Amino acid sequence: MVETAAEYAPRLSYELEGITTRGEFLRAAAESVNALLPADQIGWHAVDTTAGKAEVHGLGYVDRPEIALALARWVGAHPMLLSYRARPGDMTPLRMSDLMAVRAWRSHPVYSEVYSTLGADYQVSIMLTPFRDDSSAGWGFNRTGHDFTDDEMAIAARLQPVLMVLNHASVCGVGQADAAARTTAAARAETIDRLGLTPREVQILELLATGLTATAIGHVCRISPRTVRKHLENIYAKLGCHDRLMAVRRTTELCLSGP
Repeated sequence: MVETAAEYAPRLSYELEGITTRGEFLRAAAESVNALLPADQIGWHAVDTTAGKAEVHGLGYVDRPEIALALARWVGAHPMLLSYRARPGDMTPLRMSDLMAVRAWRSHPVYSEVYSTLGADYQVSIMLTPFRDDSSAGWGFNRTGHDFTDDEMAIAARLQPVLMVLNHASVCGVGQADAAARTTAAARAETIDRLGLTPREVQILELLATGLTATAIGHVCRISPRTVRKHLENIYAKLGCHDRLMAVRRTTELCLSGP
């Protein structure tokens, strides 16, 4: 039986536990994701079209320095990014072939300058954050020999919330033992003690502040959504709140959200 994205998420959480650098974490994640959505190259990317910056981590040489530099120069002209920019808030996974024929893509300057050496004739983009303020993050899947099927696009849609959880972990949870985090640790501990929050409640509160759903929080914490909701009830009572918005606002005031 093929493993579903929901079944896959908690297993992936265990597989990636203990990896302490973002590059290693994301390359390991790409290897695991490849089991559900195979591709010749898989890469996590964060781009800023205004600053002309791109960070890439993944498999299949997609994260070679020259590829990242070329992407930084040309990302503002990427057809998929332009499509997302034209549809603010729409994060539906997208195939390059949904936008243009493969012949047109091969003659496109972005293909010539960035992807020709990879032979990335077919692409899928899974967005992790909405494209706003000329920046975004997402996963790209590239193939040479054949396009991604409709069934695989359905898999991409089911993978999206899992990859969003991974993105939170890679940005907020890996390698964060820096001076700023250490500086706020004592203040957080004092506030936590005063409110009577448990370590698990603090973890859930921090994840809630990033916008994750109860299901996504459950994937990160390896507990059921029902258990997450029970924790949230306790958190609301301790904070004197009645809903997510008030809890997140209170969280920010108490400096409990992640760095």
